[in-house]
Amino acid sequence: MFGKKLWIVFIATCGFLLGLLTIPACAFAAAKEEMLYSFRNNGKDGTNPRAPLIFDKSGRLYGETEVGGVYGDGTVFELRKTCHGQWKEEVLHSFNSNDGTSPVGGLVFDKAGRLYGTTAVGGASGCSGYGCGTVFELIPGANHRWTEKVLYSFSGGTDDGWPRGGVIFDAAGKPVRHGPWFRPV
Repeated sequence: MFGKKLWIVFIATCGFLLGLLTIPACAFAAAKEEMLYSFRNNGKDGTNPRAPLIFDKSGRLYGETEVGGVYGDGTVFELRKTCHGQWKEEVLHSFNSNDGTSPVGGLVFDKAGRLYGTTAVGGASGCSGYGCGTVFELIPGANHRWTEKVLYSFSGGTDDGWPRGGVIFDAAGKPVRHGPWFRPV
């Protein structure tokens, strides 16, 4: 009886290995990498994108650069595919130290299409005069213009400061800060 079971396992193993040989080689080929955009830090463009990109419903990509932009304090950007198959970047917002610096926590959309994120430093004075970071909202408007609004400036006291995480939403759809403390912004 034992010999029959061993024979069945041997036949099944051989069949499996033979099946692997019939799979086309292209199924094991490495995924093709494509560079979508190269940041230039040219006074408008940013550099050092650190957070993951997110998609909107149209297939556009959105992200942040830690530095660069008009004021050198980071940007929020959009990448969209042109009719020629190339990706075109548009800076939606350039941060200055007053509204934040170094956005690195990632972006999130709400149901209305507004973007939310954090900056690691900047904002209202505090933290040795540099600002301890902000929570921001970007509101889409006419002609693809976005309006930035600072929802919260961290003080570095009991509210901590220097956020590295992004924003999440509570059950009611209200943005809350993602980090050591979860509190409404």
